[in-house]
Amino acid sequence: MQSILAMYEHVRWANARIFDAIAQAGSASEYIMTVMHHLLRAEQVWLTRLQGQDSSHIPLWQNCSLQDLTGLIEDNERNYSAYLASLDESQLDEMITYRNQSGASFTTSRRDILIHVALHGSYHRGQINAALRREEHEPINVDYITFVRNK
Repeated sequence: MQSILAMYEHVRWANARIFDAIAQAGSASEYIMTVMHHLLRAEQVWLTRLQGQDSSHIPLWQNCSLQDLTGLIEDNERNYSAYLASLDESQLDEMITYRNQSGASFTTSRRDILIHVALHGSYHRGQINAALRREEHEPINVDYITFVRNK
């Protein structure tokens, strides 16, 4: 459980840092905004599934505003914190059955879903940083080791 909790501390830290880099860019492209929106909506989708609810109504790919991103970040931080606080180690390997956005059914452990969400965010933050650089904005270091060093 300690590793999962550490991963989600990093998720919160990294999401805040990448959001700040996007905001400081001042003119981030639609691509950057859409990828960041996707990252945050995917976090919502997976939490919805972990809670045994239908996620098909949550849009995964949309352009949005900085204000929209702020609300999503705040909601995700609050909701994941509450969810993780309600879990103990014995529940991590429980299997969850859910449907993806296309309606296909899957069964996956809570642990694997939580690890996936953290890694999925890292992947997309990397895409955002690469796009910031292409657009001549300053990318931001969101590496886990940097997070650990600055705790």
